[in-house]
Amino acid sequence: FFSVMASMKTFLGAFSVLAAAVTVGLLLNIDPRRRAEIMLETEEFVQRWWIQDPNKVSDRTAAGVAKIRHFETIFPVEGEERRLFQDPYAEYFYAGSTLVNWLPKRALMRLVGDQSVGLMLLLAGRTAFFDEQVKAAVAAGVKQVVILGAGYDTRGIRLGLPKDVTVFEMDQKDLQEKKKSTLEGIANSGALPVDTSRVRYVPVDFAAGQGVELLKTVPDYDPAAATVFTLEGVAQYIPKEATGRTVLAAAALCGDGSRFIMSYVPQELYEDPHKVGAQPDETKTLLRSVAKAGEPWVSGWYQHDFAAFMRQRGFEVQRDISVAEIVEEYYTPARRHVPARQRIGFERYVIAHKV
Repeated sequence: FFSVMASMKTFLGAFSVLAAAVTVGLLLNIDPRRRAEIMLETEEFVQRWWIQDPNKVSDRTAAGVAKIRHFETIFPVEGEERRLFQDPYAEYFYAGSTLVNWLPKRALMRLVGDQSVGLMLLLAGRTAFFDEQVKAAVAAGVKQVVILGAGYDTRGIRLGLPKDVTVFEMDQKDLQEKKKSTLEGIANSGALPVDTSRVRYVPVDFAAGQGVELLKTVPDYDPAAATVFTLEGVAQYIPKEATGRTVLAAAALCGDGSRFIMSYVPQELYEDPHKVGAQPDETKTLLRSVAKAGEPWVSGWYQHDFAAFMRQRGFEVQRDISVAEIVEEYYTPARRHVPARQRIGFERYVIAHKV
């Protein structure tokens, strides 16, 4: 079945561009809530029956983040508007990016913004925040960057970090192999420059309980050096105990001046969505969709509890900011209007320094 579907892709490609453009036009005239449901159902169908070969690496979350980063990279700015960041590699890491490049950008962004009910805004703003914090840490003298659950992150390539900074990416081996193969393809095609000389790939088997401690086996890693760790969009998917072990292990494997940058889901989202600007039905739809994808959200913290959680494991929280603050610090200076209904506090963002 999948081989037959693969042979149909070339034929369907041109038709899909036209069909998708028509679909965008039609969906823009539908109630936003129903529109989101239709788009979710359509994406699940396409992922299951067209794009996802059962023999391929499962990378739904990593590909989803790459998709949003691509959307931000091609965001059609007008007047004084600015994009939050540039990730020219993102489009190579998810299926359908060629189609996206053909579609009317303003209509597409409006549609996806409504469909995601704030998630597109969150992911793009989060990327800008983490970009800035990694660069700030390096400017302060940090020479090692550890990206936990790196997925298709390309900060080691696109941020223009100094040559004496080493980036360690930790993730599942099969995902890393797919990523390296894609980057090699980009380099060989000459489409973009790809300099991975400062990047070290550290394969981790999370299912077997492996984690940050594997850095001790990496020859280039210095456990006494100032290091910045990032844990972006991961904490909600794993038990609190696992996050705790990760932070504690990181504290034992870095020197003075080290930092831990991460995101987490506020407990209020689960218990009282109104407190973070979400509607209960929107929250239920989100949690149901991630669970249906096999990647349920299982953890959350209250803000004061999270500060204590980090302190007990060797890091003092310096800032803990909301999505609303991300909007004010990144979108507002970029002259980007964000509708109130998209300013939903699905996550919080933390900068913590080693004690």
